Amino acid sequence: INDIPFEEIKRSDIEIYDWSCGQGMASMVLLEYLRDHTIQLAINRITLIEPSEIALKRASLHVKHFDSEVKIKTILKDMDSLSTNDVRSKNECIKLHLFSNILDVEAFSMQHLIDLIKQSFDDL
Repeated sequence: INDIPFEEIKRSDIEIYDWSCGQGMASMVLLEYLRDHTIQLAINRITLIEPSEIALKRASLHVKHFDSEVKIKTILKDMDSLSTNDVRSKNECIKLHLFSNILDVEAFSMQHLIDLIKQSFDDL
């Protein structure tokens, strides 16, 4: 978190993508960090992506606990089932991609995820 240039992105609209979010721990850590360090970001939307419906619902509740006003988009799919239409963003927002819970998952195609990100986020 310390490597994110918050001062540079404070004046921009932000979208957060929490890939294979589990119960939303990465999003919660980020939101808690922002709150504890009194960093105000204009977060337009948090997209939670998770193949477990129970975990996805829990993640949504956890995120709402930290920021009840933020828009939350949930995607109930595993990584290999995602398409560009699921995650495409036409906004000129800055995107923060969180990959904390995906690092230990071996049952998906890393190349599919890389291609999906390249195709979906033109401004990367």
